[in-house]
Amino acid sequence: MSTPVQDPNIIVLRGRLSYPCLNLKQLADQKNRIKKKPGDDNGSSGDKFGASILLDKETAADQIKAVRAIIARIAGEQWKGKIVTVKGQSDKIVNQSNPKAERVVLLGTCLHDGEEKADKDGYGDHVMYVSSSRKESDGPPRVVGKDKQDIRPEESHYPYAGCYVVASVRLWAQDNDFGKRVNAELRAVVFDKHGEPFGKGTVDVDSDFAGVDLDEDGESAPASKTAPKELSIDDM
Repeated sequence: MSTPVQDPNIIVLRGRLSYPCLNLKQLADQKNRIKKKPGDDNGSSGDKFGASILLDKETAADQIKAVRAIIARIAGEQWKGKIVTVKGQSDKIVNQSNPKAERVVLLGTCLHDGEEKADKDGYGDHVMYVSSSRKESDGPPRVVGKDKQDIRPEESHYPYAGCYVVASVRLWAQDNDFGKRVNAELRAVVFDKHGEPFGKGTVDVDSDFAGVDLDEDGESAPASKTAPKELSIDDM
């Protein structure tokens, strides 16, 4: 029996999960949000599953290096003999000995610097992140526990924004009417361990109970305050 050949464009990443859209309910919620945006009638741009995987620049340096290497190889194969750069960046993904070689400028790649979203939970100049997606027609990615058994969305260890995961992604070259890029397809997600959820602020008890005598045994309740909106994963 022959041994299956591992796809060289597949890489397994261990990091923190952000912006997860891993099941049909999350996909439907994503579509509804996009439909509500002015000028967007059908929400088609959001008809994809996906997630971002945050990688610490120090502890995950080897993973980041490996992603860069795959991007360079894919770009070199797709645009053979050409100098490949990314729009807005000076570094060359693929260089050539001939400085007069044709140049290809990609709109982007799946690997980003966390500084691009420094105002978001978990992001900043200490991380890189891999953005990945999956077509709705391909179905949702597999979501499993460490025992490789499927996890249902209602289970406590179903992956959420801020938890730690191990994710399988496949990088691929896009070269069509929508532009040139190197993207990542999300294949499967393994819940690794819990982490501080993104978008969940800590309650300021000093503010909430200001002016309330907590030692009083009065029967009447204090005047109610408007409860702060609890952010969901989708609000990030």
